[in-house]
Amino acid sequence: MTVYGAMNAAVSGMKAQSKSLGHISDNIANSQTVGFKRIDTSFAELVTLSNRMGHQPGGVIATPRYRHSIGGDISQTQITTNMGISGNGFFLVSEANSVTPTGVSFDNEEIFSRRGDFQMDKFGYLKNGGNYYLNGRRVLDEETLNTSDVNEPIRIETDVMQANMTTRVNYNANLPANAGAFPSSVTATTNPQQPQSSTWDYSGSAAGYDTATDTVSVTVDGNTYDLTPAEAATAGITGTGATALNQALDNLAAQLQSQYPAYTITTNSAANTLTVAASSAAPTFTDGNANVNATVINPTTTQSYTEVNFAGALSSINNGDVISMTINDTEYSLAYDQGTHANLEGFLEAFADQIDGGGAGGFVIHPDTTDAAEGTDATNAGVTQTANSLIFVGNPTINQNATVAGGATYAQYLANNDETALYQANGSYSGGAVTIYNDLGTPVDVQMRWVNTGVDDQWSLIAKDPNGGTDPWTHLGTFTFVNGSPTQVATTPGGTPTAFAGTLTLPPNTFSGFGEDMTLDFTGIDNDPNDGQPNTLLTQYYADDIAVYRLDQDGYQAGILTDVFINDFGYVVANYDNGRSRTLYQVPLATFASPDELKRMDGGSFKRTPESGDPLIAESGQAGAGNIIASAVEQSNVDIADEFTKMIVTQRAYSANSKTVRTADQMLEEVVNLKR
Repeated sequence: MTVYGAMNAAVSGMKAQSKSLGHISDNIANSQTVGFKRIDTSFAELVTLSNRMGHQPGGVIATPRYRHSIGGDISQTQITTNMGISGNGFFLVSEANSVTPTGVSFDNEEIFSRRGDFQMDKFGYLKNGGNYYLNGRRVLDEETLNTSDVNEPIRIETDVMQANMTTRVNYNANLPANAGAFPSSVTATTNPQQPQSSTWDYSGSAAGYDTATDTVSVTVDGNTYDLTPAEAATAGITGTGATALNQALDNLAAQLQSQYPAYTITTNSAANTLTVAASSAAPTFTDGNANVNATVINPTTTQSYTEVNFAGALSSINNGDVISMTINDTEYSLAYDQGTHANLEGFLEAFADQIDGGGAGGFVIHPDTTDAAEGTDATNAGVTQTANSLIFVGNPTINQNATVAGGATYAQYLANNDETALYQANGSYSGGAVTIYNDLGTPVDVQMRWVNTGVDDQWSLIAKDPNGGTDPWTHLGTFTFVNGSPTQVATTPGGTPTAFAGTLTLPPNTFSGFGEDMTLDFTGIDNDPNDGQPNTLLTQYYADDIAVYRLDQDGYQAGILTDVFINDFGYVVANYDNGRSRTLYQVPLATFASPDELKRMDGGSFKRTPESGDPLIAESGQAGAGNIIASAVEQSNVDIADEFTKMIVTQRAYSANSKTVRTADQMLEEVVNLKR
């Protein structure tokens, strides 16, 4: 009868509201659970009979309505392995089959989750708060970021990163089209106080420059005399340069004698000396240290030269007198003290010790030519030389043209090792420095310099061997520029230029200790891949100096893992204490046609069902997948205010249904009373 039907319908209503209250309570309980998806309640009527003639009450049934597709708020964290998803998609995770002290084994079942609070466990796996392990695709090539097609539990190896030898150096720079001139002389001056009959050498060195217009100046008693070298005509001489010195001394003696008739100017060919005799003193120019260590860059045979020292002679000296000498704006001086210096000889020896021009160390001889890059140590014999210039300022330096066996002529430049020899010598430019690594991860610094060959728009690149090999400076290539871009390169000194393709391959013996080919890469991003030309970032435009935009390489030392992070593209990156990083995995996302139909599991995980459809695996932000937000987590999508509102409605509905039951019961009681 209808009264029973009403009572049954009310009872079903009470049951339905009880289920709704259960969903509400579950939502409120998990309002702070990371990645939790709320459950709404769907009510459906039950109909037993319904037509124009009548309706039989059937009641109601309540079913859960899952809200897997509704995202929660994204909350930033300080944990670099946390992730949130903004939009569609689920993380692929695995459930541990067993965990032992030595490792973890996994089930092969596909599981999905929105819970992104992943952190690395003791085995290197990324595990979330629901005890599920993050899956990803291993990166096969870090340059192209190609990945495998297999999703596997991500594991970060904590082993030491092996050292990697340098195989490629990336170099982008602009060379000055207006290469400036460099100074042709450096002056060293002496200031002896009083003449003295005894002879004592005091000396200092000056950097030498050799150009067609070099003028040598000698100042005597306030008057300056110039010597200008002859042009290219050469006359062969042999030995250590003594003949060249005698010729220069004869020229100097002739000039001095013409200006100072009162002096007696004599030369001694055997001793390589020039003596100026006067009434009270005899300043003497003597041959100095003949065997000074030197390095000759490029000539195929050994070289020799002679260092010449000024020597001033003093006839007397008084207590308190000061002798001083200035070299390159640096003054050296010593005061005579009768109590300290027992005799004049002791005083002069003390002063000589202070400014000894011979000194330890040596000089660098560098030929200013395109192929000036390799050479041998200097000795004192075995070269045919031609003198055409003599710089006689302070401690003078002999600059010569050396005609080496085989006919190659090189202009030599001499500079003290304490200075930047190549820069002072021939106007080379600093091209930057880069640290490269051998197969053991040992770092070595390589200095690069550019030399204008003297030919318009042509430059040579040289590099200094960091390991002190036989050839300290190595020729890497000579580049010819047209309209600011390099078009040809000669890879060997004096070699035939070839078309420049943007890279150079350096042979294994370029730097001692490196046993593999090394690529010097001058290319950048190709802005027009259809023009058939590489986009080289080695240019020559107007500038005052070389501008190095990029100078790096691919080698590195061994490293220890310091931290791991996941970026916004879903790549898992490991950082090491050697400053390097590795991209290890990519985290994909799985999307479904009907994500609300996924089967819920504990720990915020899901499994696919026939109703949900098969997963579509895609990268972050691709093919309908949402975007991964790094260092963040997705909060629950539960709204507390909404849940309390639903709770009030549910309570009222439950109370109303219970009232219906009581009313139906009272009506049935009246029916029973009819029999009494």
